[in-house]
Amino acid sequence: MPPRGAPIVVGADSSYWGQIALRWAAEHAWLAGAVLEVHRPPVPMTNDDRLGRVLRGFPMLPVAVRVGVDPATDLLAASLDADLVVLGCRGNDHHGIGVGSAVTPVASGAACDVMVVGGRPAAVRGAHHQISVLIGTDNDQRALASAAGLAALRRVPLRIMLAAPMVGPHPLRAPVDDHLATLRTAEALTLRLEPAVHTTTEIVWTSPHETVSKIDDTDVLVLGVHERLDAVTRLALHHAVCPVLIARGNAPAHHRVDAKPKAESSAS
Repeated sequence: MPPRGAPIVVGADSSYWGQIALRWAAEHAWLAGAVLEVHRPPVPMTNDDRLGRVLRGFPMLPVAVRVGVDPATDLLAASLDADLVVLGCRGNDHHGIGVGSAVTPVASGAACDVMVVGGRPAAVRGAHHQISVLIGTDNDQRALASAAGLAALRRVPLRIMLAAPMVGPHPLRAPVDDHLATLRTAEALTLRLEPAVHTTTEIVWTSPHETVSKIDDTDVLVLGVHERLDAVTRLALHHAVCPVLIARGNAPAHHRVDAKPKAESSAS
């Protein structure tokens, strides 16, 4: 399939999650028929061999490799022309728990959707065969569009989830009706966007904070954001047991980058 549209950008170093993110992005680019744009730090030749081993699994995938010094700056610049930016939850420069130093700046400032690859191995390799999107914010349409597109590309079902904290021992009728109406609207929008995607809906009677840390049966959790990351999205980046796709409501107005890192090589 000839490449089309904007590239899939990935930040990849020689760390475990850097290599996992590279493989995830390569598979996604191959499915989408897009160019894979790999951003990596200056590394010894032995680490270039790791890059080659991953990409040899996708022999027909067009690849451009760029070398930069600061991962966050490089990925933010690349996001201006990208369809998706992919990075691992931690890299070589990170020591300890939590997410790597580039994750929050990229997730907060990218001009396109951002996929942060982390979590349990089953989710990372797509063993659950399901995409989940959590709605209930002002950016539901963007989140639903990104989630539906990913589900269509992977040919898996999409689950639309609405987190609704229970008030009192039993939910009142009126809020339940409102929640069901919200889910029906979301399902109808998804049907218009991707008619072939099988969609299910679910009310989760917990807070969004509890929901994002408990979902353990999905390959990707999709969350919508505007400019700054909210508390729920930050929690998901630290505690979700699957990759997290951050669907941007719009490109951050404050983000401006002058130039991209120099291209090193390309292959097709």
